[in-house]
Amino acid sequence: MDLPLALPPGTSCWTGESLDAQLHEVVDEIGARSAKAQGIKNPFTSASKLIDSDHRLHVVCNDEGTQMLGFIKVGTKHLYYYAKDGSLTEMDPLCVLDFYVHESCQRMGLGQTLINGMLNVEGVAISELAWDNPSPSSFGLLRKHYGLSEYVDQPNHYVLFSQYFER
Repeated sequence: MDLPLALPPGTSCWTGESLDAQLHEVVDEIGARSAKAQGIKNPFTSASKLIDSDHRLHVVCNDEGTQMLGFIKVGTKHLYYYAKDGSLTEMDPLCVLDFYVHESCQRMGLGQTLINGMLNVEGVAISELAWDNPSPSSFGLLRKHYGLSEYVDQPNHYVLFSQYFER
């Protein structure tokens, strides 16, 4: 999706406060594309939702900085987690709330680029994240590149991989 102004190539991070007004429409459009790809009616990601929260939007642009190719939105959420033994724990992990790479750019390493850039900026390890209802392709990426595959199903659809509890 074309940008109204040039951005640095590679990954960058935006908050509601740092989001340039010229980029609101682009964030809304890519959030709508993410929702469509997930088969949901209302987008999880929009400029107004970013502005009204403490969430961060990590984006990846093409080499010219003229097109946004994907994003990963993160923020802290209060979760209830059921362990394998049935015990309940309350926690506030950093969560991946939305993750999207444009269809024309998938399977080119951009998802891994986004994740690695986000991990660097956020200062966390991949095993420290909770994922909001990851797609089958996200599960494949996490298994292949990060060795994450074991988790306990949760009623809230968040996934905390077993490595989260081994740290």
